[in-house]
Amino acid sequence: MRSVITLVGVAASALLIATAAPARADGASYIQYLNDHNIFVPGINDAVRISRGSQVCVSLHNGMTPQQIIDANPIVYFDLRGVIDAAQHELCPDTLH
Repeated sequence: MRSVITLVGVAASALLIATAAPARADGASYIQYLNDHNIFVPGINDAVRISRGSQVCVSLHNGMTPQQIIDANPIVYFDLRGVIDAAQHELCPDTLH
């Protein structure tokens, strides 16, 4: 009986690992994505730029769509669509549909 329970536990663990959302990338890959795609994000330093991307992820996780984020921020002085794309690909890929 004990071996059956162990096998079920191992199988359940394997299923969770196989179906888990993609791991979040680090801020360095987000900055690299911005640079590689010539996406301008004003900020004093990379930490501020990463913070802007993280804010996008929070909005997406709270149920907003990319278009709703853009509509809620009509006056921005940077490529918000590009920031959303970069954030989704590098900081919160679980929000890509």
